[in-house]
Amino acid sequence: MNPVSSLVPIALLCGLWGSEVPAPLPAPAALVAGYHAAVPVPGHPGHTYDLYVPKAVAAGGEALVPLVLITGPAGKTGVWTRNQMMPQWADLEGALVMCVNSPVYPDTGRSRTGNGEPPVEIDRYLDTADRLPRVHPRLRFVLDINSSGGAENWMVALRHPQRVAGFVLGPGFPGTTLFHHVPGQGYVNDGPMPLPASDIAIYLMRIDLRPRPKWNAQQLASVEREWVDWSGVMLPRLRANGNPMAMHTVDFHDMKTADCHRGLSWLLRTGRLRTGATDATQRERFATQVVEAFDAATALPTPGDREERLRFLANLPGIELHPRGADIIAAWRRAVIEVGDALVDATPRFRWWNANSNDRRLAGSAEAKMVQERLQAMRTGAATRKEVVMAEATDRLTAASTPAGRELEPAQLKEFEAAAVRLVAEAAGTGSAAEAQHLLASLRYRRNEQERLRQLPQVPPPRGR
Repeated sequence: MNPVSSLVPIALLCGLWGSEVPAPLPAPAALVAGYHAAVPVPGHPGHTYDLYVPKAVAAGGEALVPLVLITGPAGKTGVWTRNQMMPQWADLEGALVMCVNSPVYPDTGRSRTGNGEPPVEIDRYLDTADRLPRVHPRLRFVLDINSSGGAENWMVALRHPQRVAGFVLGPGFPGTTLFHHVPGQGYVNDGPMPLPASDIAIYLMRIDLRPRPKWNAQQLASVEREWVDWSGVMLPRLRANGNPMAMHTVDFHDMKTADCHRGLSWLLRTGRLRTGATDATQRERFATQVVEAFDAATALPTPGDREERLRFLANLPGIELHPRGADIIAAWRRAVIEVGDALVDATPRFRWWNANSNDRRLAGSAEAKMVQERLQAMRTGAATRKEVVMAEATDRLTAASTPAGRELEPAQLKEFEAAAVRLVAEAAGTGSAAEAQHLLASLRYRRNEQERLRQLPQVPPPRGR
């Protein structure tokens, strides 16, 4: 018999759309270490979940433990734990991992954010999580970075603001508005997409849009346009809402990548910073983890790896309050200089200095002065002046041609395309040549797409529900 299949529920917290709170039921059995496949969901025949229990969690104790809920891959029992390296992460962080094995949206098997409702099907899994011994009622994090996983995670957080502490967003985004379908008429806009509760943390993974062999210009332009449209509308709203956020640009979205594990660790440690004050065991464990991670980062031999790990720690909200917070920030500042000085090619070196020149954590430090000195030297040096001019020109044209939250008029696109043609010629032989070519291809694709859409039959929007 599977040791976790007979666990029974405790309490159900109210979600954003409301739900009844059932009476507490008998205490569950003890957790057993290891991987448990296709555990039945009590009361829901045909629905199962996978569970991974780290040895440290199964060993017992009174400390409450965090839980990661993977909303996909639905129906692929065992794939995530055999191939995705999530158990290793769970062992490191002392977290339970629970994977849904049936679609959250049963009619399509994937996320649909246009129906105006979060998925009620997710409740059965959060209810099941409530049955597991010592699961923290708040430290729960939602992960699915498949095609539309970000949208799915967003809607789960909307439905259960009191049971979700954070989620990974990307590569799919939830859209900027809610809408519903009227049979025979189409979709009706219901207004702005609701935001998660302000204390829910979001780790945003944006795919790197640099030119790559397997993607053509049209594919890159389409993904870029989706990001521009979404970020221009939603990021300002999220920042104004106060959600703790971190964003990382990645080459690929996959649960086995270091980017995914870094995001989960950021969410977990950010949650512990916010909730640890009321839980001495959580606070002590978090403090120990930060110190261990700091010591490991400073021991890395490569400047880039060292800076990346230290930046992760420095990005934790409230890290200044940690006993080693000042040491972490100081070590990261030194690593910034080491990385920049180690870069051989002029364009990436300039972009590194430029990207760090306005970082608030460098303000007032000796390293901030060093960054400015190196930027000035590159702008005036005979060997680097053109590289800097071309990099800045490419950045300016990219920003101007991708205004937040709106599309350019045809005449504007034509003007920017002409400017990109000139930029390609001027950037030849510099480190910005490939970016200039990609920008030109993107503008041409957008203009052609506009023309194609204008030629389609126009259908009047539906009125009412």
